[in-house]
Amino acid sequence: MEMDWYSIKLLVVEQTALSRDALHILFGAAGQILVAFVIRRSLAHPVPWLAVLIGQCANEFYDLAREEWSDRAMWPGSVRDLLVTMAIPTALLLLTRFAPGLFVSPKGTRR
Repeated sequence: MEMDWYSIKLLVVEQTALSRDALHILFGAAGQILVAFVIRRSLAHPVPWLAVLIGQCANEFYDLAREEWSDRAMWPGSVRDLLVTMAIPTALLLLTRFAPGLFVSPKGTRR
């Protein structure tokens, strides 16, 4: 049995019993952390954030090309998915870049 990207996504939704929005949130955050770990960069570096953005844009492009909804336009759903997916990565990028003290305690102090 050959599985395409859409079939894999449906399988993940069915097996996890999580909503699609929850999966977008989890995969966005996990993707950013994984890329940062693999390339050995901080979450304050823009590359992990950009990797998630590129991956999500590719995912939405695939969805728009693959799925067809006869009762309404699909692009608003894709924009929503993009916003939901990028919310946590964007917050992490901005916070680690502009408020790093929230993540690292000063030397010699305990939190």
